[in-house]
Amino acid sequence: MVMKKALLLSLFAASYVHSACDESVKVESNDDLGSVVSCSKFKGDITIKNTPIAGINFGGLSEVDGSIFIENNKDLNNIYLSGLEKITGQLFVGNNTKLSVLNVDKLSEVKEFRAINNPNMGEVTFHNISSIETIQIIQTSVSNLGIVSAESLKNIEITSNKKLDSIGFPNLTETSGYVLFADNGKNGKVSLPELAKINGNCSFSDLSELDIGKLKSVGSDFTISANSFKNITIRTLEKTGKAVTISENSALENITFPNLTDIGGSLNIQNNTKMTYLYPDSFPKLKSISGSIVLIGPFDNASFTAISHMDGSLSMKSTGDINCDGFKKNVSSYIKNANKVTCKGNVKNNSSKKGDKKDSDGSSDDSDSGANPVQFLGLVSTFALVAGTFLF
Repeated sequence: MVMKKALLLSLFAASYVHSACDESVKVESNDDLGSVVSCSKFKGDITIKNTPIAGINFGGLSEVDGSIFIENNKDLNNIYLSGLEKITGQLFVGNNTKLSVLNVDKLSEVKEFRAINNPNMGEVTFHNISSIETIQIIQTSVSNLGIVSAESLKNIEITSNKKLDSIGFPNLTETSGYVLFADNGKNGKVSLPELAKINGNCSFSDLSELDIGKLKSVGSDFTISANSFKNITIRTLEKTGKAVTISENSALENITFPNLTDIGGSLNIQNNTKMTYLYPDSFPKLKSISGSIVLIGPFDNASFTAISHMDGSLSMKSTGDINCDGFKKNVSSYIKNANKVTCKGNVKNNSSKKGDKKDSDGSSDDSDSGANPVQFLGLVSTFALVAGTFLF
């Protein structure tokens, strides 16, 4: 009889644990954490929101068939999901102002990884995420990210992480959505050495180094703004679905897109205060522009030798000493309607809005921060560093 009762109790306990691990749970206190701690696999969503909890440790949890939401926990200091390998939904960690550590050492599969507005979160550990659609890391104190080895993603947004200097996706070849890097570490470096196709918008801002040396096409807008590059050379880019914008790059002197043939919107080159020329080899194969060309800055001249089709107008506003008559004569070979061309020289005050965010939208070869040249990584096979100068 005693053995029979023990067996029944054991079966009851197993049934209870199974039931507790098989439905969504909202954790409101430390006592509620027990309903998840006992699970190795969990089916449903786990929500930990607006609680007084100081620490979360689900070390035995390996898989969640659902999502995990951890948000607005004002006393939360650390999250240990060190055994977690797979989440079929999203891991969202947001607005936890005291949070310092997020440990997901073994995580390899997750649909969305979102860490947003955790200003004191200085440590995020993941060793090899091989399957992921969207990654967002916004407004944290993270100084180092783990390895994301996925070959394709939907969206990437990594912004406002002031201590994060180096970001890399070593195996990424394609994104189906947008790509946005902005306002990270002072000497921010982004490495996407295998990326060939971005189907949405992309924007790269506030960087000292950028490696997109295999990028061939961008489905929407392409923006490079507010970086410290001295030269930009994007050798493989062939077309963009919408506009190309290069703006507010204070050290930028030269740009080269040797294989770009089609721009699906406008070409905007604005307020790069050291760029005085667009040379014939800046866009030597650019044939078609579906929008306008807008040039604002200290230009003395600009040349487009291959354009055969442009739907919009060409506007030049130069703070330099440009010869507008000569400039108009130069562009008349591909812009037959003179009313489409405007040129103003010695313009004292001009300004434009800095391109940013995911609804706006190469590889650089050289950058300059102060007196020290900084290497752009995407072209190591095509140039050599000699005495601090890049040779092509």
